[in-house]
Amino acid sequence: ETAEGVAARTGAKVKVCNELTGMNLGLWEGLLSDELSERFPTCAKQWRDDPSVVTPPEGETFGEVVGRVLDALNKVVGKARGKGIAMVLRPIEFGVVRCLLSGQAMSEIWTMVEDGPEVESRTVSPGLLKEIAGVMRVEGRA
Repeated sequence: ETAEGVAARTGAKVKVCNELTGMNLGLWEGLLSDELSERFPTCAKQWRDDPSVVTPPEGETFGEVVGRVLDALNKVVGKARGKGIAMVLRPIEFGVVRCLLSGQAMSEIWTMVEDGPEVESRTVSPGLLKEIAGVMRVEGRA
C-alpha cells in the first residue's frame, strides 16, 4: 500500500522485489518484542545486542538477510541505470540498508531503525554497492 501511494504521487510504477521482503523470523513470526523477551529472554537480549549471533528457530539467518538485501540493491540499482528509484522496506531490511550504506556494523541495526528517519534519500551507484559487497566478503559478514 505504501509503494502504491508513492507511485500514485510520483507517476512511478510499482515493482515487487521478493529479495527485499521481510526477514523470515520462523517461530518468532508475529511475536511482539515484549513477548519475545518473556518467552526467550536470553535469545531476545542477544537479538537486541547483535542479531547476527542469533537465528530465529526455523527462520532465516541474519547473514542470509544481509546477503539477499545487498544482492537486491545491486540488481535494483543496476536496472535503474541512473534513474531515481524509491524503495519501501520492512524495518529490519531498512536497518540493513542503512547500515550497509553508512558503513555501520550490523549490531547497530536497531539504532538505525529506531533513531533513524522514516524516509531517507541517498545517491547510490553500482560501484559503491560493489565496494560494500567486497568489504562484506573480506570481513566475512555476507
